[in-house]
Amino acid sequence: MRFSKSLLLSLATTLMTMLLVIGGLWTTSSVAFAATTNVQMGSSSGMLVFEPAQITVAPGDTVHYEAIHYTQVGRL
Repeated sequence: MRFSKSLLLSLATTLMTMLLVIGGLWTTSSVAFAATTNVQMGSSSGMLVFEPAQITVAPGDTVHYEAIHYTQVGRL
């Protein structure tokens, strides 16, 4: 009985360790494919528009918004 109990404990520990390692690799691999998109807000007429008008993002992606005052549009 003692042998089977220690074997079971050893197998359970090994299984948990493997699951933690695989889970850690899975979560860090998705970060490597994350993208960053820049969106400018503003136009020369002073209206609030977004450039680009449409974007596609996935979970984990980052979107940076930059507010552009209409007096700055000609200087970009």
